[in-house]
Amino acid sequence: MSSTNDDSDGMNTGLSRQSSNAISKTAAYNKIGTSEGRQAKDRKSQLVNYLSASFKLTSSSSALKMMLKAHSILLIGPASAGKTLFLKSLVRQCEVFTMRKLKKNSTQLQLKSLPNLTVSTFPTIGVEKVNCTYDSLPLTITEVGSSLSPMWPQYFDAAATIWFVVDCSSMSRLSSAKVELCNLFNSLMQGKSKDARPVAVILNKVDLSSAAQVKAIGRHLRLATLGEEFAKFAKRPVDDMAKVFEISAFTGFNVEKVLEWVRRKGGG
Repeated sequence: MSSTNDDSDGMNTGLSRQSSNAISKTAAYNKIGTSEGRQAKDRKSQLVNYLSASFKLTSSSSALKMMLKAHSILLIGPASAGKTLFLKSLVRQCEVFTMRKLKKNSTQLQLKSLPNLTVSTFPTIGVEKVNCTYDSLPLTITEVGSSLSPMWPQYFDAAATIWFVVDCSSMSRLSSAKVELCNLFNSLMQGKSKDARPVAVILNKVDLSSAAQVKAIGRHLRLATLGEEFAKFAKRPVDDMAKVFEISAFTGFNVEKVLEWVRRKGGG
């Protein structure tokens, strides 16, 4: 399994630590502005206008065809890993990207600032589905709560990509994460899914973790070994089938890199 870091020793050595400066810069980069007291209906109307305008900027028929088919993503992971906040951060990043793209391509658009990201979340009991668009690629993200972990394999066939979120700030929760991650790869390699689909392991809460801790988590979860075995099974490069991302759903750090990885796959 490969990492986003440029490290020739594979995923374990690729889990390098990012400085607190880089994390805070990412947070500042994603915060376009504040809008105290804005109503939810105003935000929805605003985003509809943004997306409509972005579609008008796209004249390529192939791009329009791509818009009609959403890339389906399954979001799973142990309890308290930060899946729901990660989902919110993903949607936020899609909004930020759309605003920047429209601002770059049209000088006539009057862009208003988006509301701040709400960081309060509650445990997902059942299934949460969210639709968003990143760089003209529609995404359908289905979050299945940890309480439904025995049912996760039933969602594999409907997903083009699977995201598995791990809380890398808590060493005490690693045992259950390791079991569930091994079960995920075993299910994909034992015919419980129609075909192999890419898996991204999301190491969340790096803003609360030390470099040594994140590397230790990678070794404990056997990420490099699992990635290599899965890539061999799929007869594809490791980077295409198994990827590790160090992110902070709270600050937005590296969230765009996850979306970029999916866009390259969904966009062909």
